[in-house]
Amino acid sequence: MQEIDVTSRFDRKGKIIPVKFELEGKEHRVDGVGRRWEDEDGEHILVMVQPNNRVYELLFKSVKGVWWMVKQHGHPFRKTA
Repeated sequence: MQEIDVTSRFDRKGKIIPVKFELEGKEHRVDGVGRRWEDEDGEHILVMVQPNNRVYELLFKSVKGVWWMVKQHGHPFRKTA
């Protein structure tokens, strides 16, 4: 896991929504937020980023206010032959 900078906002119900994040010196705009779940590590949030419909798993540790990049998933919407 890698600690990252994330710009986020809260929706009307108080749910945190990632808007963009920086990874390896490049800024990525979040185009969609998918599944989310909580465990002992914090709140895991799957986000979709264009181009190529890449999906990233972010982890927000609210106690410390720190974001982590858990992993990058492949191209979930790429059609295979």
